[in-house]
Amino acid sequence: MWSKHCYWRGVPSTVLAILLISGCSIERFKDPIIVPGIDEDLYIDLWEDLYPTHTELTFQVETIAPEECLNVTIATELSKANQRLDLDILAIVPPDNCEPGEAPARGEAPAGLLTSGTYAMEVHLQNEITSRATLEVTPEYYRVEAQEENGFLWRHKELRRVPTNTLWGYVAATNTALEGTAQNWRSQLQALGLASTLEAGYYGYFRIDESGEAVMNPAAATPVALPFLIRFDGNESSVTTLVNSLRQQGPQGMSVKVWSGRGRAW
Repeated sequence: MWSKHCYWRGVPSTVLAILLISGCSIERFKDPIIVPGIDEDLYIDLWEDLYPTHTELTFQVETIAPEECLNVTIATELSKANQRLDLDILAIVPPDNCEPGEAPARGEAPAGLLTSGTYAMEVHLQNEITSRATLEVTPEYYRVEAQEENGFLWRHKELRRVPTNTLWGYVAATNTALEGTAQNWRSQLQALGLASTLEAGYYGYFRIDESGEAVMNPAAATPVALPFLIRFDGNESSVTTLVNSLRQQGPQGMSVKVWSGRGRAW
């Protein structure tokens, strides 16, 4: 098993010093780590950043086990050339000022705008463990075909792409007595467009289950949280007008969040 606290390849000397002080000995660096049945210490996930004119892929990395601070990060590098991607996971970096609590360490590796096609991919852990995969990019999805998963797991191997004419979000209420109002608000938002016909799958910002129901990611942590997902071909000013009206006139305890496939948020 490789130690999640002892990545060091390519890490600046200041960071390496911190790692050594925190208890990563030279002997542990020398431990043989390329072994069958290596433990999985990380998740790698696919995420699509949405913009008005294009989208970009990002690889998200996080530890499976929590760290002892809320703001521990993971240093990564990504190189891209000739239909090839190399993702290097370099180090788990402790913060200068620990925010108390437990949470996974997290990092991101932006891949940017990827044209449709198939990309050969390698994931390198500490420059000692290499896992190969292919990444298929189409207008409908990003899909990973993993040949190995050494030291990590792909959290999702397929990310469905959000069409630009998609509008989604949720209406939330802090009191179940407001559920009727929440349902009315959701009906008004759904009336802005047509019922969505997106396929079941994981879209990053939400998931559509086999019954066609949308599940927000993350879901609102309130007693009432009503998601909605529609096809929207109208002018975004109508969304702004409705959302502002609901917020201004609604009772205390009500809230609404809306996003679009063009990267807009209300």
